[in-house]
Amino acid sequence: MEKYPLQTLIMLRDRRYQDALNNQRQKKLLVEQTVRELEKVRSELDEYKKWKVLEIARRYDQIMLSVQTQKQLATFHEGIASLDLKEHDLEEQIILKENALKKAQQDLENANLNVKNSHKALEKLESHKEIWLTLQKKLEEYKEDLELEDFRVKSKVNLAKNCT
Repeated sequence: MEKYPLQTLIMLRDRRYQDALNNQRQKKLLVEQTVRELEKVRSELDEYKKWKVLEIARRYDQIMLSVQTQKQLATFHEGIASLDLKEHDLEEQIILKENALKKAQQDLENANLNVKNSHKALEKLESHKEIWLTLQKKLEEYKEDLELEDFRVKSKVNLAKNCT
């Protein structure tokens, strides 16, 4: 029986399908990692906000009972403002992580679509191979039948007709 003529194409499509599956796994891991990072930054921000309230209260309690110069008060207010800057930085990190998560999810959707399309292409070729093998088997059987016809003994009636 002949070798399937599109076998190399099946191997190529199978390789593409396997690559698409690997890419999909990587994208899933990236989404999971991005979600973990986002949750980490969110919890860090929550903890920081709680700590900031306590720290501001502590600083005000410390300064309230003492006499301060204008320079000392300015330094105090700069310290309070720096606490707000840290909070703002964490909020920016959350926005960046959310954007990274959206991109990672879109990449995962594209990878899922690529897996689906490459699997469909592979299935089409495998289906074609099954049809081709069935037809080849029938063709082989037909050739065998033709070869057997050459070796059949002619009947006596046919021989008598041919002699006269």
